[in-house]
Amino acid sequence: MENKQKNGLFRSQFNSIQICDNDPSILKGKVIVHGFDESWNGQVITEEICAENMNTLIGKRIVCKYIPAEDNGGVDAIGSHEEKEGKNRDGDPIIVTDTIAIGFIENAYIDDYTNEDGITKRVLWADVVLWNDDKYANIVGLLQEWLSRNIKIHMSVEYLYCNYNVIEGVEFIQSPIIYVSHALLNSEQRGDCAEILPAYDEAQLKSLSLNEKEQWNKAISQLIKSQNWSNIDININKNIKNSKEDDKMAENLLYKALCELSHGDIREKIMTALSKTMTAEEFNYVWVSNYGIYDTYFVYENYENNKYVYYKVPYTKTETEVTVDLTNKVLVERDEVWIEVSAVQASINELNTKIVERDNTITLLNETVANLTSENTEASNKLIVATDSIAELSKQVNEMKPVVEKFNKEKYDETLNAQKAKYEEKFIALNAKDKYESKEVQELIVKSLNDEKAALSLNLMLVDLVKPIEKKDNKVPIEPAKSLNNLIETQDDFEKRYFV
Repeated sequence: MENKQKNGLFRSQFNSIQICDNDPSILKGKVIVHGFDESWNGQVITEEICAENMNTLIGKRIVCKYIPAEDNGGVDAIGSHEEKEGKNRDGDPIIVTDTIAIGFIENAYIDDYTNEDGITKRVLWADVVLWNDDKYANIVGLLQEWLSRNIKIHMSVEYLYCNYNVIEGVEFIQSPIIYVSHALLNSEQRGDCAEILPAYDEAQLKSLSLNEKEQWNKAISQLIKSQNWSNIDININKNIKNSKEDDKMAENLLYKALCELSHGDIREKIMTALSKTMTAEEFNYVWVSNYGIYDTYFVYENYENNKYVYYKVPYTKTETEVTVDLTNKVLVERDEVWIEVSAVQASINELNTKIVERDNTITLLNETVANLTSENTEASNKLIVATDSIAELSKQVNEMKPVVEKFNKEKYDETLNAQKAKYEEKFIALNAKDKYESKEVQELIVKSLNDEKAALSLNLMLVDLVKPIEKKDNKVPIEPAKSLNNLIETQDDFEKRYFV
């Protein structure tokens, strides 16, 4: 998420207001807060995210700025959000709104809505209550006048959010979302007050509807100084931008999205700028149509030399201001082009052909999707079978594991015992049983089962234990006879030995 100002503009419209039978001091109606498709400013609030946060609408205020007739050329009107700079108790700059509460939202829910084209969508609805006592009589009277003349009453929503994901350029707003308030907007040109067209355009409904405008024109970013939701310090300053727009922001940075600098706001600021640079006589004949305002220039009408003339004037806009470059205005004329009906029909035929080709492409793609789905199902079934086989084999391996471990241990013990017996015999033969029983020799015997170096060390140790044989004198000692008697045997002896 990037730390930058966000655009989030919504519009609602009253189509009817009903007086409560039990209490005539209140009016009741319905409004669509928003749908779940991508808005024109590239934002999406999904149905799942909305369901998690829609209860924050309940109890929130409905506000407006009422302009009396004496302040507006003899006809009353309603303003916009009426934002202006102010300061909080600590002296920090904030945005304040010069509006009053005229009611509240009493319920919020998700349900179907069918537009004028017969398309049914899921949308967020809200039940609203407007106060109808003497304090609000002028405001209610203006609303009733508009309704009697079938003029839809514009209404925009304000909301707070802190987390979002950007996927392919679309901003998917995540929880938490806090819906703040609805503001009634001027719904037609009345006196000096232009029609305020908010920037979220949605289909219209019976009592109250929320509409999208084709452009999202203005927003106020809001930074939360503390990430603790129990102690949120909100500081909104629409004229101060964060100098670290490329830095990653914390998850709990909170933004406030307002319906400001709409098409009507831009026109109002253009008219204000012209009034400050033109003479009173010149400005008296100036007219700027809502349809004459474009992204980088506008066209205004004036009456000069007994005829109407048109000037094209460049302008620039920021999130909050409009700057008119009147020095570079140029005189222009409307250019009308007459087109033959046959050419128009040819264009229509070409478009119809493209529509047919598109439908054929869609059909082919749907068939491809169906085939891929079928193949995917078959592959999934094979995967399930393979997974079951693997699981069964794993079970068998686990069952055999204790048997294999026991066999391996017995085999190891048998080999080790034989190795010990072999070396024990050799060490004892060399009269080195103590050496055999030493820790060093016992460890070498164990290692010799898998390590040739250990076996070599044992053999070298046995060689070192072998002692060389001492050399002896080969001479036979001769001892002189003590007596010479009987050196020669007698006859009897001979006969005794050889004759039986």
